Amino acid sequence: MKKKITKEELYDLYCNKGLSTYRLSDIYGVSPETIRYYLIKYGIPRRSRPEPVKPKLDPSPELAYVLGVLYGDGTVSKCKSYNKKLNKVVYRYVIQLAVVDKIFAKEFMQTLKRLGLHPKMYISRRSKKEKMKGCRDRWLVVAISKKFYEWFKSLTLEDVEKIVNGYEAFFLKGFYESEGSINKPSKQMRIRMLNTNKELIMLVYRMLLKLGFKPSIYIQRPPNPRHKTGYAIAIYGDSEVMRFLRLTKPCIKNILNKRG
Repeated sequence: MKKKITKEELYDLYCNKGLSTYRLSDIYGVSPETIRYYLIKYGIPRRSRPEPVKPKLDPSPELAYVLGVLYGDGTVSKCKSYNKKLNKVVYRYVIQLAVVDKIFAKEFMQTLKRLGLHPKMYISRRSKKEKMKGCRDRWLVVAISKKFYEWFKSLTLEDVEKIVNGYEAFFLKGFYESEGSINKPSKQMRIRMLNTNKELIMLVYRMLLKLGFKPSIYIQRPPNPRHKTGYAIAIYGDSEVMRFLRLTKPCIKNILNKRG
């Protein structure tokens, strides 16, 4: 039996509690159109739709950092799903980072907020079977923005180079946190960043040159021929590695943090 729709209750649920017409349609067992009819009938003012998210896309340190992350571990994608209530296919435009380092995820989330986005962060737990194989829980940062999606997908690497001009250290920070490592294979420390996109590695190479570094580039061929060839860029020497860390201030993979 359908529940009677009274003015007082409808006003309380819609205006005071902020329920949507779709949620109200579930409660009353009617269609969303019927709910909208009663809102008009009772003279209850309709809520205006929220303004779409307008991310700050002018060149800035924050945007350069986010681009560095997205060209590394991050993703920007268009996700398709079917909405039963609307009875149609809908799309979500998703900016996402999935990493095991909570500090890294939190840094990315806070930077997205400074760009005017509304990210959420939560943990994705691995199953016992996956953990036995060495898989770790991951932290997910997710934001939704069609405008950012369309802007990002329109970019070329030439565009990126212009956008981060003057903010190269921030791009390198994000890219290093995503794709980099620090170790001491011999007597000297080494920072290394690896990616399968040769043009992207060349862009990183030019940024490092601009900042006064003398990086090396080499090819890393995978043991499995089905996998893509990797292109690595490296900075050698204790003094150069320390200068890179001081310049970029990465939140992870940073021995300066461990030294306090």
